[in-house]
Amino acid sequence: MHVHICNHAAQSGASLFTQTHSDWTYNKTEYLTASDLTQSPWFTHAVVEDYTPEQYHASHWTVLEKIPGFNGVRIGIPPKVVTETKLWLLERSR
Repeated sequence: MHVHICNHAAQSGASLFTQTHSDWTYNKTEYLTASDLTQSPWFTHAVVEDYTPEQYHASHWTVLEKIPGFNGVRIGIPPKVVTETKLWLLERSR
């Protein structure tokens, strides 16, 4: 496994998973574009913060998981925490 971890995911602690899967290769190179990840044959997985099917050439990647994150608080009785998808876990399609 060769996993790219985007900046946002790295800041939120995603790299802690390297302690569980020490045989995987983790790459936290900054400023890689969706095209860079798609064109690089060695990335098998990616954790990204800006996924769109068009941007990531949907035929090249499968969305394994959508990871929600905090997006505010809706005032009311009771107040409600609002979340939205902040990270996507992708696997290269075979």
